[in-house]
Amino acid sequence: MNGMSSPSTSVSDVSPQAAKALGTLYLVPTPLDFGCDTQTPINDVLPQETLRVAASVSHWITENAKSTRAFLKRVDACVPLKQTIQETHITELPREVHKKRRPCSNAWARL
Repeated sequence: MNGMSSPSTSVSDVSPQAAKALGTLYLVPTPLDFGCDTQTPINDVLPQETLRVAASVSHWITENAKSTRAFLKRVDACVPLKQTIQETHITELPREVHKKRRPCSNAWARL
């Protein structure tokens, strides 16, 4: 038990319309070769289905917007993006969330 009250509905109780309204969270792995002299072709390190999903995502929450735009540019070279990079919503996490220097109890509230 984690000390939190259990929710009154489970995931299986959510209607398909409500689930669509809530959206889907994808955790997309990215290569660590950004900024390196040579980069491995992205389709050699990520499955085609992952690239297809990444190309369809319109809202990103990320540690670094610049590296996310570079990643999306590489994805676009393999699978056309659903919308341009300029039209894509990219939100950077507050620095204290991903640098873990101090507790970040209020950091998520700013998103």
